[in-house]
Amino acid sequence: MQTLESYTVIRVGVPDAPYVIGVIRDGAQLITGRLDAAADIPVRIGTPVSAVSHDGDYTLYSVAGAGQ
Repeated sequence: MQTLESYTVIRVGVPDAPYVIGVIRDGAQLITGRLDAAADIPVRIGTPVSAVSHDGDYTLYSVAGAGQ
């Protein structure tokens, strides 16, 4: 079972790709990997997100207004 965790996007690259390579912050830990925007959310620096890991790839979901 996968859990939804809260992260903050702190770095984004390759913005024109269907996914972005970026960095998300989980507390003090920095996680670099493929960040997939699942729910048509902007993947920008400072965006608070929830993320599900798939073997090092992270699918990002919007925190605010989730389920709306």
